[in-house]
Amino acid sequence: MLDGAPAPEPAALERIAADAASAAAELRDGDAGRVLRELLAEATPWAGFLGPQGRSTLPTASLQWVVDPPERPVDGTPPAVSVAAAVDGEVVAAAVVDVQRAERFSAHLDGGARCDGRPIAASSCEHLAAATVASGLPALHTLDDHVARAGVARQPGPSPAIGLCWVGCGRLDGYVTRGVAVRTSAAAALVAEEAGVAVELPCPENDGLLVAATPGVSDALRAVVAP
Repeated sequence: MLDGAPAPEPAALERIAADAASAAAELRDGDAGRVLRELLAEATPWAGFLGPQGRSTLPTASLQWVVDPPERPVDGTPPAVSVAAAVDGEVVAAAVVDVQRAERFSAHLDGGARCDGRPIAASSCEHLAAATVASGLPALHTLDDHVARAGVARQPGPSPAIGLCWVGCGRLDGYVTRGVAVRTSAAAALVAEEAGVAVELPCPENDGLLVAATPGVSDALRAVVAP
């Protein structure tokens, strides 16, 4: 396939992303990021990779991979490997591997989300007072204080990628943090959205806030943590 040729269907891209993320997650050293890119390049040699500044290794390619190598454990935070496939600027497939729990989340656009191949969905929680909300790293005491004052059950959160996926599978009802890079949130956001989660990604207008919550508590949680 030549540079700029049409990308595979989203379901196929999900499988490619999931296989590469799983293989990289098995590594326990600094080679994981390199191996992840090598596997994706082998499967889709016509694709580009988006760098931290949004620059692509192959700008004319329709398919761009957005990858996040394993995150280093911080205060017990589970490390993750994230892979998102963007076609013409839209994320259409994704995979996130929670290395510590050996769980693999994946999704493709309009195709639902899965954990280890089984369909997942957001919780049915409808009241913020009954919700379990986690805040991720970097931890912001202001967010924690806002949530605590609202009487919400709060717990220390996992890394952002895993936190979004945990809302997607109903393990959490909400997740809030700030300062998350696109490479970290791109894959997990699709997983969460395909599981029925309402996701607000960081942008200048919201002061870099990331909020993910089951639809029943999304508006109330957003109001609590609004900048």
